[in-house]
Amino acid sequence: MVRMLLWITAISLIVAFSCERLTQPRLGGGAFTLQEAATLVTESYLRLHAGQVVPGSTLRVYRNGEKLWQKPYTEADSIVYDSTLAPAHTYTYRAELWSGSRQLARSNAVTVTTLDTTSHDFEWEIIEFPSPYGSGALYDVAIINENDIWAVGEIYSDSTQPWLPYNGVHWDGEKWELKRIFVEYRGQPNLAPLEGIFALSGGQIIFTSGLPYLPDNGRWKLYHLWDMGVLRQNDGSVNCIWGTSIDNLYFAGRKGTIVHYDGSSWRRIESGTEERGNDVWGYVHPDGNYSVFFAFSDSYKPGRHVLLTLDNGNSLESLDWPDSVYIESIWTDSPRYLFACGSGVWQRGPLGWRKYQNLPNVFRERIRGSGVNNILVVGHYGQILHYNGKDWRVFQFNPEIGILMGLAMKGSLVYAVGVALNTHRVFIIKGIQQM
Repeated sequence: MVRMLLWITAISLIVAFSCERLTQPRLGGGAFTLQEAATLVTESYLRLHAGQVVPGSTLRVYRNGEKLWQKPYTEADSIVYDSTLAPAHTYTYRAELWSGSRQLARSNAVTVTTLDTTSHDFEWEIIEFPSPYGSGALYDVAIINENDIWAVGEIYSDSTQPWLPYNGVHWDGEKWELKRIFVEYRGQPNLAPLEGIFALSGGQIIFTSGLPYLPDNGRWKLYHLWDMGVLRQNDGSVNCIWGTSIDNLYFAGRKGTIVHYDGSSWRRIESGTEERGNDVWGYVHPDGNYSVFFAFSDSYKPGRHVLLTLDNGNSLESLDWPDSVYIESIWTDSPRYLFACGSGVWQRGPLGWRKYQNLPNVFRERIRGSGVNNILVVGHYGQILHYNGKDWRVFQFNPEIGILMGLAMKGSLVYAVGVALNTHRVFIIKGIQQM
């Protein structure tokens, strides 16, 4: 009889323990875990995962051994966000799940290190080019190296041929030189204002005048996408460029047009929108794969503002973006965040989009960076913004500069280009960041 009672008691304990294991996350193991999602300069995002939600439980999060906060635990997968960090510091987090005075589970420890801020100290120089015979503008700029800089647009300053623009400006390390970049079209030399430029890592330069210009034996070759049958009659021209190599180039432009070049052939990509393509940017993952982002908005007609993404040439997908917010430019170098500007300046992280507050209410034309702690933004009324990962610095130049439309960063070098309010002067602003 005693042996039977002991046996029944043992079975009861096993059943009770099994029920508890089924209704509560395990201690240790993989059932209750923390994982770093993104760490910037003053903030960190951690992914918290539990096998299930225990009704009535409380989540406690600890930083460096001290309780950071606690709240009811209602989601099995959530983001732990801490925005009270110091630059260039290391922190260790862990989480615990409690039911009353009883600890149900304890996560692994995660150690993160915040980035340092970058310098707000820039030396600026303004270079001016007159355009007395027509309305000039510089639309885009690219840095190959400190002695090889290109800006593109249209400048009417030739008194002998006042109707014929220069469509490029080049710095060779000693002087700026106005350039006319001709291409052949139907057997005849053709000159058009250039709208976009992109420098590949090997130093090759790609232009667009609404149609792509690719390097060809020391010159540039025009690809007339309509004549080639790549674009349909109602498609728009392309004005912005991004790529990983001469064999992998993406172009976007008016009426929602996207095209891709693989080194030998062109293909049109259906975007699903007819808005104007304002910018394209991407990044290459450590494994060699890549992601591309396309910003579509049109200020001249009502419509949706669209942000699209594409991975490794696969199908396009829409990203969440406030439908009523104009998007002009995008930049990223990481899968953990994305920056955008137009109507304001925005950042997308693990918790979605947020708009930076307390910035001058000026339209922004272009955003570029070298990291999450080194972002530049240009726009109207001669303003350049710099974000060092913690705060913003506003550089106010002469408002007569008008609109800064193009921007490039490489190392400590910055170049911004634009047009004066009276359109008969164009500007290049050179910046050197004091590291």
